Amino acid sequence: MAQGGIHNRRRMDTGLRRYEGLESPQFPRRTRCGHRAHRLDTNALLFRTKGARVARTQAADYDERRMAVLDKAAELYAHSGFHGCSIADLAAACGMSKSLLYHYFASKEDILFEIMDGHIGALAEVADAYRGEADPVARFGKLTHGFLELYADASARHRVLVNDLDKLPEERRRHIVDTERMLVDLVAHTIGEIAPALSKQDARVRAMLYFGMINWSHTWFRPTGRFTVEALAGTVIDQMLDGLR
Repeated sequence: MAQGGIHNRRRMDTGLRRYEGLESPQFPRRTRCGHRAHRLDTNALLFRTKGARVARTQAADYDERRMAVLDKAAELYAHSGFHGCSIADLAAACGMSKSLLYHYFASKEDILFEIMDGHIGALAEVADAYRGEADPVARFGKLTHGFLELYADASARHRVLVNDLDKLPEERRRHIVDTERMLVDLVAHTIGEIAPALSKQDARVRAMLYFGMINWSHTWFRPTGRFTVEALAGTVIDQMLDGLR
């Protein structure tokens, strides 16, 4: 048989083996969107059959398991830092394979963003709940209690937000920073109403000092101790208001 015929027969045999499932095709390492293409188990693969897209169906507890991954990731990132925890570490801590973990999140960066976005979003909900309070002193008190209660309930997520914001790409980081600025603006406006003699710049400086004071309370405050979240919030409020009188 001619040399070219031998090569053609080899190509035909290879194609036949792949068609019959005897040889797995090689998947590209990156998708068109630029994300890494991860090798999943057979049941998780997406493929096309005559134009139809077939995918693993979502389990009834999909959202709960996804949130459990975020909670565990927040704990690990808070303890070891974003770069100190690998996908393999996270999968092992969650009691699942890496391929199953990728069923819930496309990348480690996506997990980091959702931890931060969920936490800053909860703080924004506190702001939205009390921004309509007519009395600025009462508004300041309610904001402080709401912020510190969230910090205590989600200390791992807050630690990740404070320590690993620079690990996000610029566009996602900007989204988080814009929300943080909204919170600072609200507190600065409230301080300005409490002490109208202050300039806008002075009110903003005091708002930044306020967040500098409460944002780092996670490094020393333990809500299970004798000093409660309510007591801590009261101390912060008294200290800030005394300085504005």
